[in-house]
Amino acid sequence: MQTELAGEENCAEDLETDTPLTDTLVDQFASYYLLAVLAVKALEAMREQRRLSEAAMG
Repeated sequence: MQTELAGEENCAEDLETDTPLTDTLVDQFASYYLLAVLAVKALEAMREQRRLSEAAMG
């Protein structure tokens, strides 16, 4: 019975130590996602500007 309790305590400790890392990974993912969305929006805007510029020239 002692070993089972010790094993359960280790699992609880592992979960507690994983939480900060998980929070960091979520924050990092959110940052990368935001950068990717902004990059796509910037590319869309550049393509639109290029299309308008080519239409005005020709």
